[in-house]
Amino acid sequence: MEDKPVCACGLTLTDELPTADVDGLLRDLDRALQTQQRRLASEAIHRVLAKSDEGRVTAFVKAVQTANMAALVDVMDDKLAVFIRGLLAEQEVGTGDADVLRRFAEAYPTLEETDLPKAVREFERLLKESFEAARRANPGKKTVRLTLR
Repeated sequence: MEDKPVCACGLTLTDELPTADVDGLLRDLDRALQTQQRRLASEAIHRVLAKSDEGRVTAFVKAVQTANMAALVDVMDDKLAVFIRGLLAEQEVGTGDADVLRRFAEAYPTLEETDLPKAVREFERLLKESFEAARRANPGKKTVRLTLR
């Protein structure tokens, strides 16, 4: 400690703790988890309603129960995660992540009104490229859905 009073992360004993950075990271992580929960709930509800041969009220109740992702967090483990992934993979909808928004923002970090037609064409090109990649990654799926990030 006397020779090198510096942590592996670069902080010295007298440095302020980066609580603002940690708080920001936790907020971003919470937002990302909420987005994933909404995405999973939306997909699950869509499938419950599409496959429901029951009455409308029963289908609605099942959809509401399915939407309660907060309760799922309490019982989530590796086996349940594998099951959910398998369930999603078996269905007719293939999903893929697309970094279209990041790539678009890199191409157009600022945008003027006169750039709009060109920017729209570029955004469309990026989306089509991502859909093609998702289709190749999900052969045989009737529908391909992108998750924009």
